[in-house]
Amino acid sequence: MCTPQDQPNESAVLQNGSTVSPLVTLRDEHGGVGHIIEDDHCLVLLNEDAVTRKCFMATHWYREAVAAVRLLARDWIVEQQQIEFNAFQAVEKKNNEKH
Repeated sequence: MCTPQDQPNESAVLQNGSTVSPLVTLRDEHGGVGHIIEDDHCLVLLNEDAVTRKCFMATHWYREAVAAVRLLARDWIVEQQQIEFNAFQAVEKKNNEKH
């Protein structure tokens, strides 16, 4: 079973040699590693080859990766709500200063 690490790996290397920054890194009890990255505003699941340590796009999303995306979505929603609340407070402050 894969579990998300507390912090994602700093980077992951693709088969073409490009380096990417994972949003989430997952590991299983057998040493398997997966990463979720963002590419052109889309989430992509990568699996890391155990020998070369280079990543390739997964053809299937496993349950643990889907669960990690749900957590990302929750965090993004909370972050967006905070941004909107801060903007609202700034407008309110500006309106109160005018009166």
